[in-house]
Amino acid sequence: MKFFVKFTPIVGKNIDAMTRFANWDLESGDAMMESMGIKVLAQYFMTEGGGFMVAEAESSSAITAFTTPWTDLMEMEISTVVDREEAQATAKQVVSIVSQMA
Repeated sequence: MKFFVKFTPIVGKNIDAMTRFANWDLESGDAMMESMGIKVLAQYFMTEGGGFMVAEAESSSAITAFTTPWTDLMEMEISTVVDREEAQATAKQVVSIVSQMA
């Protein structure tokens, strides 16, 4: 499964979030995610704080376990995402179901 994770500093916590990130060992963080079965496909940060990542994992549990320790400083929005072909197939299925209900 693929996940979109948006992280935004909690109001008044931006400097604390930046400080934690500045002191974060990036290689250890990458190794931790890998050991949890998380593969980061893209990750971008806004210079004023916050950012997003697209990651692949077997379930949302790993994503939740990795992001939860940051929730004292960051608001997390986690969504399951699919490629456009799967999204289109799902849309067709929804339209079919709705048309049968009318």
